This record gives sequence, structure tokens and C-alpha cells, in this order.
Amino acid sequence: MAQPSHQLTPLFGGAITTSLPTRFIDSSELRTVPDHQEVYLDREGLSSLTIEILEYVRRPAEETAARGADEAALQYHIDDIIDETDNARVLAVEPAVVLGIPNVPTLKASILVTPKPTANGIEQKASAPDFTVLEVVLIRLAAQETDLLVVANVPHVKGEYTPEEVDIEAGRRGGLWEAGLANLEAAVSGLVVKDWSLFGNGEEVKE
Repeated sequence: MAQPSHQLTPLFGGAITTSLPTRFIDSSELRTVPDHQEVYLDREGLSSLTIEILEYVRRPAEETAARGADEAALQYHIDDIIDETDNARVLAVEPAVVLGIPNVPTLKASILVTPKPTANGIEQKASAPDFTVLEVVLIRLAAQETDLLVVANVPHVKGEYTPEEVDIEAGRRGGLWEAGLANLEAAVSGLVVKDWSLFGNGEEVKE
């Protein structure tokens, strides 16, 4: 019998459950992880999934007027993720749905991250990614004063993917990228809050 590709996984002491790939391991078994994060690593590759509990972001009026409060908050979190030594390009932003937490604003963004040219023409390390894809979902829990962020980090390193499969402008993601996106979608669609006291006031989102 074939082994299941995903399994129900408890997060934050069981306060949240979701569906994660069976080949992903809890990074807290290898290193210290902040209490507000859960990080899972692909034991057979370089990809990872992070679920993070953050303070609810309210941006200045000039930002929210231009793009809306939720998208402005999403951009704030994206800026916080991206390293200043990298270039980031947001490819798409679209609404998303979390079945286990209905009726809350949720946005998904696809981000292409490429390293900035090195000084003095120094070449990047062979192990450095050609580019990295971040698939990000922001779940906004206003009543709980919480932003819940789910991030799939998918580095594309030579030998780990097929360059001919990827054409950003034509919308071709390639197998590695598609796998990362599928893992993100499984984690988001399977996400259920079991204990709302995990968040500030403990108020449950009502359907």
C-alpha cells in the first residue's frame, strides 16, 4: 500500500492542526525555534513550511488608501521576510479561503526572490539558489489582534530543479515550484484552530 503524502500534524502544542507532507520534519528537533513559529523542513530537499503567529498589522492611511488595509498588511509582512541582500518581485496577489477559519480576510501572494549582484564581480556560492519562490498566505484575525502567516519557501538550486521547466513570464512554474505550492495549499486548506486561547483574547471566529 502506498504511503500517504500528507498527515495531520499538531502545531503549537495541539492548539492548531493542519496537513503537512510526511517527508517534512519539525525543525525544532534540530535547532531552537521561536515560540510563535512552527517550521518544517523537507528531509529530501531544501524547501520548508513556516506557520507564524504575528501581531495584527495596521498600516498608515496613505498605504491602505492605495491598496487596502489587508494588502498593505501583506506587503508589510513580505518586506519583513525578504532579506535586504535580495531582490523581490511580487508576481501575484489574490484572495484565498481557509475552510477551517471561515469569514476572515485571507490573501495569497507569490514572490520571486533573486540575489542581488555581488560586489566586485564575486561569484555566488555554488550552493546558492538561482532563485527562491515564496508562496505566502496571510490570514487576518482582527478580533484576536493576530495575523497568521503561512509560508512555503522553495529555493531553486542547480541540480535540484529543471531550468527548462520554468518560464516566469509564460506562467510555467516547474515541478519543484508546483510541489511547494501544493504543500502550501494543503497546509492552508487543512488548517483548524482547536484552542482559541492560543491568541490574545481567545475569542473564536464564528461561522
